[in-house]
Amino acid sequence: MARANPLVIVVEDDELQREVASIVLEGCDVDVIPCETAEAATAILESLSRKPAMIFTDVRLPGALSGADLAFLAREKFPETRLLVTSGDKFPPVLPDGARFMPKPWTAKELVREAWALA
Repeated sequence: MARANPLVIVVEDDELQREVASIVLEGCDVDVIPCETAEAATAILESLSRKPAMIFTDVRLPGALSGADLAFLAREKFPETRLLVTSGDKFPPVLPDGARFMPKPWTAKELVREAWALA
């Protein structure tokens, strides 16, 4: 039986950045679920039948929840999921233990390096 590809949830309100991140990650043999808001990602997390390998989220998102809020919620539900948080802000927000911060603008190479760490 073939092993399933790692699952990554990409949460970014900027459509172009969300699409670029999704394409880059799909090129690394991961399954991607793109979301525009933390609320949409939370609903997906509640309905998943397998744990995500990584959540890649922007900090600033429309809606009541930020990407940092999503990271804390995801850490509670999936403690082993890799959390990668990005922002154009100079300083990262408070994040859960083990979460990594990647400042914007990020490069495809940086994102590929994160995806390879999932293997």
